[in-house]
Formats: sequence, C-alpha cells, structure tokens
Amino acid sequence: MLIRPKRGVGIRDRIAAWDTDPVFSVLLKLNPKFSDRVTAIAGDCGLPDLGISVEDRKLLVNEVQIVLHCAATVRFDEPLHVALDINTRGTLLVVQLAKEMRRLETFVHVSTAFSNCVIRHINEAYYPDNLTCSSDKILKLREILSNDLIDNMSPAFLKDFPNTYTFTKALAEQVVQKEASGLPACIFRPGLILATFKDPIPGWTDNLYGPISLLHGGVYGVLRVMLVDKKARAHIVPVDYCANMVLSAAWKTAVENVQKKENVSLKDPPIYNYAASDQNPVKWLNFSKAVEDRRFDYPLEKMIWYPFIHTTSKQWVFELAILFYHILPGHIVDILLRLRGQKPRLVKIYNKIHNNIRKVALFAITNWTFSMNNTDRLIECMTSEDRKLFECDMSGLCWDEYFGVALFGMREYLGKEKPTEESFRNARKVMKRPKNGVSISDRIAAWDTDPVFSVLLKLNPKFSDRVTAIAGDCGLPDLGISVEDRKLLVNEVQIVLHCAATVRFDEPLHVALDINTRGTLLVVQLAKEMRRLETFVHVSTAFSNCVIHHINEAYYPEKLACTFDKILELREMLSKDLIDNITPAFLKDFPNTYTFTKALAEQVVQKEASGLPACIFRPAMIFVTLKEPITGWTDNLYGPISILYGYVLGLLHVTLLDKNARAHIVPVDYCANMVLSTAWNTAVENVYRKKNSSTKFLLKEPTIYNYATSDKNPVKWLNFSKAVDAQRLVYPLEQMIWYPFLKIYNKLCDFELAILFYHILPGYIIDMVLRLKGQKPRMIRIYNKYHKNMKDLALFAITNWTFSMNNSDHLLECMASEDRKLFECDMNGVNWDEYFGVALFGMREYLAKEKPTEESFRSARKTLKRFHMYHRIVQAAACGAVVASIWLVVRGTGCHLSKLSVTDFLQTKVAT
Repeated sequence: MLIRPKRGVGIRDRIAAWDTDPVFSVLLKLNPKFSDRVTAIAGDCGLPDLGISVEDRKLLVNEVQIVLHCAATVRFDEPLHVALDINTRGTLLVVQLAKEMRRLETFVHVSTAFSNCVIRHINEAYYPDNLTCSSDKILKLREILSNDLIDNMSPAFLKDFPNTYTFTKALAEQVVQKEASGLPACIFRPGLILATFKDPIPGWTDNLYGPISLLHGGVYGVLRVMLVDKKARAHIVPVDYCANMVLSAAWKTAVENVQKKENVSLKDPPIYNYAASDQNPVKWLNFSKAVEDRRFDYPLEKMIWYPFIHTTSKQWVFELAILFYHILPGHIVDILLRLRGQKPRLVKIYNKIHNNIRKVALFAITNWTFSMNNTDRLIECMTSEDRKLFECDMSGLCWDEYFGVALFGMREYLGKEKPTEESFRNARKVMKRPKNGVSISDRIAAWDTDPVFSVLLKLNPKFSDRVTAIAGDCGLPDLGISVEDRKLLVNEVQIVLHCAATVRFDEPLHVALDINTRGTLLVVQLAKEMRRLETFVHVSTAFSNCVIHHINEAYYPEKLACTFDKILELREMLSKDLIDNITPAFLKDFPNTYTFTKALAEQVVQKEASGLPACIFRPAMIFVTLKEPITGWTDNLYGPISILYGYVLGLLHVTLLDKNARAHIVPVDYCANMVLSTAWNTAVENVYRKKNSSTKFLLKEPTIYNYATSDKNPVKWLNFSKAVDAQRLVYPLEQMIWYPFLKIYNKLCDFELAILFYHILPGYIIDMVLRLKGQKPRMIRIYNKYHKNMKDLALFAITNWTFSMNNSDHLLECMASEDRKLFECDMNGVNWDEYFGVALFGMREYLAKEKPTEESFRSARKTLKRFHMYHRIVQAAACGAVVASIWLVVRGTGCHLSKLSVTDFLQTKVAT
C-alpha cells in the first residue's frame, strides 16, 4: 500500500491508528494482527517518481499483481498546479510504474462519473474532444511554467469544466487511454460517494465531502438553505458498493487479460460507469424527504438549532434566503459571543458553507444520465455467490433505508455521539416532537393564552402543573417514547384515549400508514403492558367504512384489500415511493388514504385489543363546540368549517353539496363527553366481566360506538345552508373581501362550470391588478386549494349515509340523569339552527380573530353594505352586457333581413 504522511502523522502511526478505527472493527475481530500482512510503501502522488525509494520501487516491480489507483485530491477549489501534479501527473507515474511490473494481472484507475460533466449524457467512452489541451501538452506546460502562472491560466484551460478536480480527472483518463493501452487496465467512474450501507459496518464515513457535508450541517441545525433541484437525479453511491465494484472490475479485467494473453491487442481500457440506474433511480427529493423524516429518529445532542432545510434550485433565491436564514442570525450570534468575551465564529462558518454549496451546486441542480452497459454486463458475469459477497448491484437498493443508515452513521462516526438510549434521550430533550417548529413545552405553555382553556384557568390557574407531558410521535418507532417514559406509562396509566391521527385526505399512503395504522398498533401493544389499565378508547371515524352506505356498529374486514399485518409488513419491505405509487391497488373503493388507514386501524384494535377493556368510538364530521368550555370554539379549517369560513369571507361563492343529503355533523364538546362516557362504560363492563369470568379478561371484540345525527333529530345540508345564509348578516366579518353569497351544486360538471365564472375569472382579474400594483398574486393559488379541498370533501357532502347507533343509545340510557347533564352528549335535543349560529359566531372570534364588540360589528356591517352595493352593480353590469350582446345579435340579423327583397325573402324561407 502506497501511503503518505498526513497532517504530521507518519505512515507507521497511520497504520497503527487502524486498531482504533471503527471501520476495521470487524476485521480486527477476525484477525487482530491483520495489519502485519500490509507492507506500507512511503510515497506521495504529488512528488517526482511518486516519492518512492529505489528499494521500494524494485519490490513493487517484482511483487505486485494488482494495482488499484484511488489516490487523488478531491477538492473542487484545488489550485490547478496541485491538481495536475496529483491527479494527472500522478496517474501517469502510476501507469509507468505498472508497465514495469513483471507480474501485473490487473490495473484499475478510479476516476469519477463527473470527469466529463461538460456533457449531460455520459457513455462509457473517452471524450478527448472536450479537453482544451491534451494531457501530455499540459504536463509539459506544467514543467515549464511557474505555479502562479499555471494557476492564473486556469480559466483558459478549464473552459466549460466547473473546477480543477473534474478537469484533471478527465486528463487522467486520457493518460490511461494513451499510456495504458495494452495493459490489463480499466477505468472505474463512481458517482457521489456516500457512507457505507452494510460492509464492514453500516453508515461509516470519515469525511465531510459531497452530500455528507450538507447532511451534517442540516441535522446540526446550522444549514437551513440548500441550492438543489429536487427533481434532478442524485447520483449517490454507497462507498462499500464502490469498493466491491472496484474489486469486481479488477477481477473482470484480469479474466479478460488471461483470455487475450496470447494475442494482446492494443485497445483502450474499458470504462465502468457506476451511478443510480434507470431501474432504481433516486432524486434529491428522495434524499431531502428521507433526511427530513429521519431527523427525529437520530437527533444530535450537539445540535445548535431545530433542524430544518429550505431548498431552491435558483441561485438568486438561494442568495436571498441565506441572508435571512444564515447571515443575519450568524451576525446576531457573533455579537452575543463578543459581548460574552468569546471569539465570533458563526459568520465565518457560514461563509465556508456558502462557498462549498456554490461549488457543488452544479452537481445538485443538473440532471445527468449515464450509460452503464459495461457495468451491467460485469454484474451479469458474476456468480450468485460473488454477487452476495461483493454486493454492488444498486438496482435492489432501498434508498430510504440507506439514507437512514447514512444519518445514523454520520451521528456516530462524524458527530462522535454513541447510539445509546441515554444519548438519544438527551438529544430528544433538545428536540422534542414539535408542531410547526414548536416544542411540547412551548405547546403546553401556550394553553395559558388559548381561549379554550380560559374557563379552566379561572378555576385552577396552575392546572397544567398536573399534566405530565411525554415526548413522542405516533409516526416514529416505539412511538418515539424514551425507556424511562415508557416505564412511567406502564406503571401508572389507567385510562388510554387514543385520538392521534393524520386527518389529511391527501396524505401519502406511507405517512398515513405510519401514523394511523402502525401508530395504533404500537399504542395497543403499549396498553397491553400497562399494569393498571382500566379502559382503552380508540377514536376512529364514522366514515372508516364509507364504502358502504348503511354502517352498523360492526367490523368490516371484508372491505379491505389487504389485512393490516400484511400491509404493515409491505410498508417495512417497500420504499416510500413504491408504497405510494401502488396506493390505488390498496385503496380499491376507499376514497382516500385517511378512511382506508382508519379502517385498517379498526382491524388492529379488533385483532390485537381483544381481551383488553377496549372500545372504538366513531364520530362523524367534528364541528365547533356547542356549549363547553366556551361556545363556538374551533382552531382549524378542516371539513365543513373551511366552506363556512370561505363563504362568510366573501371568497367562496360555489360549493359542491347535495342539500337533501344528511349532514352528519357533531359538536366537538359532545364528542369529548361521549369519549369519556364510552371510557366509563368500558371500565364498568370490564369490572363486571372480571367478577363473572374465570379468566382475567374475557377475549371479546372491542365494542363500537357510532356517533352521528339520529333519525329522531336529523339535519340536512339544506338546514346548514339556510341557517348560515340567515346568520351571515348577523355576524359579518370586517375582513370580508366581497359580499358573501353561495351557489350550491350537486353535480361535478355544474360545479366545474360555475367555478370558472365565480372563482377563476375573478381570481385572474384580481391577480392582474395585484401584479400591476407590484404585489404578489395569490387569488388563483387560494382558489386552487379551495377547489381541491372541496373535491376531496365532495363524497361526504353528496352521499347519504345512515348509521346504526344501538350501542351509543344503550350507553346514554345507562347514564344517570346527573351524568347526562354533566357529560352532555345526546344530540336528540340539539337545536341545529341555534348551533349553526353559534358556529358562525365562534368562527368569527376564534378563526378570524375579530372580537365580538359593538364597534367591530358596526364596522363589519358597513363593509357588508358597501360590498352589497358593489355586488349589485356588478350583477347589473353583467345582466346589461348579456342583454346588449343579445340585442347586437338580433339587430345584426335584422339588418341582414332588411336588405333582402320580398321575393328573395320568400325564396329564402321556401328553401329553408
């Protein structure tokens, strides 16, 4: 092995350091003295004759059979004279040495897939035409000219090459082409080399070159802006796959050399391109998504800020973004450091980061493709045993898993943070599961100013002190709960109310499965360990089985295309992209991933929670509070509330709705009371069964409670629209942008036509005015979101479902009269007109943030009157335009007829 001193460390000390290097740990276990078999040759590719002594050169000439030439400088900003000495002249000297070797069987020159990056599709071929000067001429100039002069001439030499690294590697390939023809030689061109995937240990890396530097800066919370095109291919290759491919190429070259030894023809050494293939491509989008998902799994204790990254493919956007996300915060931190008597450093770090990003930008925003015929044939030639032993086929590589391994390894081998439970726990304390970047402690602190807690705060200002917050996330393995917190839950918890879910209808299937289905499984498994458990309530949805129109309080496993255990097994086996691409096959008749994964979650409870004191609660569309703790409270725009809000704002004028269909709306406070009531009933039944059963828990399926509007007090969308239409004048908004009116259609074709006139055309007009005023257009973007949401909700607004609610009715009958008043949940007595008025009032205060003062209402009514006048003017103008158009058409026809004679007119009529 040719090895040089590095940073003042001699070659013997470098070899001795292998004993403590993790990458050699497996080999050290197999053979603790393996380094004794390594003969170190002192040398340096940047020196004349490679810096090898005469004795060592003789040894190499007489003994070496295999040459793997990997030495290079990979710095993009290396001065040209240094890059030429190491990458080009060094290669020439190694080839000349190889020519002298008497026992040489194979020679592999490791280049780079980007050595010819001046073209977009790169074949396994040589490209001398792309060079401004041949390798022999430029090396002669290198000898003649001074270092400074050759460096000053860099732009002229490089031409279209982005840096000295790719240029000198292209020259090195020409050296091999010219000088190594006739040798048993080949060239290996790998893509962007990243951490190991499997061998000798997963995730190992020891440098910050290429994408690993971006990954490292991102999870540390230092790097927040990246210049990358998410749609471009990320030609990343694991370093262990590269090593195996180098050995395989060496073997193939040696075999071909033996076959041609009798008649060695002077041919160009073959080239092996090695990058992500068309069969298993990976984009920067996959890279960024995987890192974003895994940052919660492997957080760093040393992080300096919450890790998030904004990506852009435009240079000017990048330059603007770093000003706000990097430079300004960097200066603020440095000022604080100066005030504390410390040395400022963050701006200097950011300057280095920005320079590095700009240098590698070309490789992150450009879409290259590679021909890999030689590489594919090489893999095909290998035996099945060799393919396993020297794994290098990337067509079967799971990229999501690999990026997770890389992040895990970066934490351990670069961050020097051991993967212990204590270390992860400490890191999660720094980064507990946030919501929109807010930690759980801040989320709890926000309760003090949340109106929904106002009544409770008056009764007990320190009520939150009685709440023990457990850091976790249903989308993470083991719910993201630490060992200590898990022990606390197992030993103390008596009641489990599992309400966590993603309720987005367009959630990617892999996310919905992780949270709604696997999350439920993990919660049930945790509940099974709880020693004091008395009741478990899983909150589902009344529409979990929306593929049928009459829904009983029963399970419907036959409606699922796949059982929960099988689909979760597939989720572990397949990549996120693949599982999302085959979503339609899984969903079958289900309209979205939300209802499908909630149906799977019910099957989880059915199979895994039998024997537990468990039940399932299925509420319909959850709306604002009716009475408790305050009337009309809501804090989101899910479901019908989004239509209501858009309507009274004067933004939404068309909706897709069947007025005659039932509106299965339920107040959120009634839902909360019903959840507590089902928990009570389940606990009581469990106590009864314990007394009357020989086993601790009787194995029975958990009871289901449907909760929707009943036949005794039904409500239709017609009632909803009438009530809101009447109340819009009572509770108008100050922020309205037009007079509120709503056209309702129950057919998609009518809806599509109506939005053209009522939304899209006015939206374009407003956006045009905003552009003329120098403002950012936004109306069309808002309308596109609204239309998508309405189409997602359409099925639930035009379909007439009915629900059996025997268990829910029986539960209400079992409750004492006092409990019925305290935990009010009987919807038979709800006055729907009054409730919709409460909803409109609450939406005005809690969503629009407009206080219910007389002044506010007076101002809003003035705005309403003004927009009403504008609305009538526009209507009159539109009607006038239609009448004028008809008149012009009729007049034009009349003029034409007046020019005809009586004879001509009669002849025309007769002909007609």
